[in-house]
Amino acid sequence: MGRSHLVTGLPSFLGRRVVGSILEEEPAARIFCLVPPESVEGLRNELASEVRDGRIEILVGRESAMHLGLSAREYRRLREEVQAIHHLPRLGFGPEGQREALEATENVLELALESASLERLHHYSAPPLPRARPGTALFRIRPGAEALLARMEARIRGAMNRLPATIFRPSRLLGDARTGEFVPGTIPLELAFRLALPPFPVPLPPPGFESAPFQAVPADWVARTALRLGRRDDTVGKTVPLVDPEPVTLGWVWREVARRLGRRSWEPLRWVLGVPLLAGRLLLPSSRATREEAWNGVVERCPSLPSYLDRLLAWAEAQLRRRRRAPAPDPFD
Repeated sequence: MGRSHLVTGLPSFLGRRVVGSILEEEPAARIFCLVPPESVEGLRNELASEVRDGRIEILVGRESAMHLGLSAREYRRLREEVQAIHHLPRLGFGPEGQREALEATENVLELALESASLERLHHYSAPPLPRARPGTALFRIRPGAEALLARMEARIRGAMNRLPATIFRPSRLLGDARTGEFVPGTIPLELAFRLALPPFPVPLPPPGFESAPFQAVPADWVARTALRLGRRDDTVGKTVPLVDPEPVTLGWVWREVARRLGRRSWEPLRWVLGVPLLAGRLLLPSSRATREEAWNGVVERCPSLPSYLDRLLAWAEAQLRRRRRAPAPDPFD
């Protein structure tokens, strides 16, 4: 009999890959997926075969609700059976969204502390954004997100003397290195796409891009790496950054996107209009904490962007072709 896992934050891009990694790495595992009512049908269809064979059980609830919004019987089963909890916080907008995110973390912690056989709580956080340099437009998608993430981390860290927990801090998620899929409008690569085909005769990178590191990682690698490190005793009580140890530069991304697309698609030019210079938004603190040092042979090296950029571009272009065939709202709006 394999381990029992609980995954929250579904159906997020990373959450779906956490589920996929468990299915791939632990064939005998059983997964409880906590899903809000409005997302149940879509996720159930996506995971239909695993639901039918009993590997996945979808629980309808909300992390921010008391007892996760579950029935007494469902919550009791989690307390008795779950051995690994993977908490992916939802960062809502405004004071209400932040309050719900904090309540969700408290509720997941309560379950973890009450669990009879918990082996590990995986808490997914994010690295802090850098401070804006003078003259740089630093654009925060969710005001207050950094303070909120820090408060949630502090809450997890404060409970580490009572439960086995690990905090994972992935860089900005870049998509899926295997399939090329990414979530439009939510990741820095799309900004690179928008900026990579400017209305200039020569696609020159903007000032500051040439040497600035493009620090981002694929979500599938993050999910696999966190799962593997979460089995190790030497990661209990640790905060583990998951970063690309040798990121390419923003200038490289700019030139390569333009070159590989062959400047064939001029439709993206309209995306450039009104897009500010966001070099600072794409920069993240570098870290050597995930170099193979202590975990050689346990985790795979972070895939380099050059190795899967073509897949990301092919997926993006496929979305544009599909939009042209069947008129619909722009998937990148």
